[in-house]
Amino acid sequence: MRGARFSRRIIPVKRFLFLAAGTALGTLALTACGAILGSFEVDPNSDGGASSTSSGSSSGGSSSGGSSSGGSSSGDAAIDAPKCTAPLVACGAACVDLDKDDKNCGKCGRVCGARCSKGVCDPSKVISGTDTINGIAPTGPQVFFTAGSRVLACPAAGCPATPQQLVTMSYPANGIVTTAGTVVFQSAPTQATERPAVFACPLTGCVGVPTFFVQDGLNGFKDPTPVRSGNRVAWNGGGIGMGSADCSAGVCNAPTNVGFKARTTAVDSTHIYYVENLAPNAAIKRCKHGINPCVADTVMSGAFESVDVMTIDGTTLYYVLPGRVGFNEAKLFSCGVNNCAGTLKQLANGLEIPTELVADPSGIYWITKNDQTPASFEIQACAPGCVGGPRSVVKPSTAKALATDADFLYYGEGSVLWRIQK
Repeated sequence: MRGARFSRRIIPVKRFLFLAAGTALGTLALTACGAILGSFEVDPNSDGGASSTSSGSSSGGSSSGGSSSGGSSSGDAAIDAPKCTAPLVACGAACVDLDKDDKNCGKCGRVCGARCSKGVCDPSKVISGTDTINGIAPTGPQVFFTAGSRVLACPAAGCPATPQQLVTMSYPANGIVTTAGTVVFQSAPTQATERPAVFACPLTGCVGVPTFFVQDGLNGFKDPTPVRSGNRVAWNGGGIGMGSADCSAGVCNAPTNVGFKARTTAVDSTHIYYVENLAPNAAIKRCKHGINPCVADTVMSGAFESVDVMTIDGTTLYYVLPGRVGFNEAKLFSCGVNNCAGTLKQLANGLEIPTELVADPSGIYWITKNDQTPASFEIQACAPGCVGGPRSVVKPSTAKALATDADFLYYGEGSVLWRIQK
């Protein structure tokens, strides 16, 4: 709490000396290299991954208040919180400013990979190259991504060297996801005309150029393709419609197309959810994986033919009714996947039209593009349930390929891959 005052005793000088020494060692360990290797530029502000292990933690210190009388009977007792004068607050043994402390940004223990400004971490650069970032898939300590016609991987905390190249395709590599031991991406095989397809290969790298496991001729695939839940990967073809397959150990099993075309799709472990490719009165429906032809269940009846972005986290479905471009009429909704009509909630309104939407237990994130001249971009977010309303995360010059892991939000800005502490 800002400005909180404590009646505890001030800690001995010896403890502060120990803290200072530890801080100096931590600073040396987090110093990142600034070399330029190959066609990619290494971020000089990379945090080396420290923030991914420190997020949300608070080092010692009780905030229970009360008198210090009858203190510790042992010299090994926990360090008492210091007295802090507003705007400083106690984080463990130190008084810090949560608005600007890079190691306690917005709350104790949130370590930024870059500067802390007004309690929010600035983005940190993972890598910068010469090709446009098309897709991003954070996977444990690594991040897999597509740039130009290549599928690449490097440490998520910042590439210390030229990124690992899994494969170079003849046509652009676009959407990408990962499952158990497998990277799945959209591109096209080498031939005279571009015929988009979905490919899979091991996370360790493709052996030559992989063979696609699903293709839709010249029709192509609608974004987002591919999408995944666990090891189940789904796609949305302009001609063949929707389908899915289980992918693991570097391969995907025989694909199953459910027999319907869709405006947009989302996926969980049991179903593909989709907006009917109809107008007017398109409904939100779902099909079970692996069944062809699918007997679809109606999730929500109504006029959803303008819905182009939809996602699922757990048992919650999120979608956006866009409204008119430039009029800030978009509305964000959520509902339970098994009872959408009975649990429908409007989470936010007055939005510019989101172009991408992702959700996880930490909240809902989206990219908006204002098409007025000049065009502008913004990444926005809501806490779970949109409590407190939407907030602005960052305003890049352009934005594409939004993805999350437990601690960070990732996005592409032209040829630069960024991440920002949630």
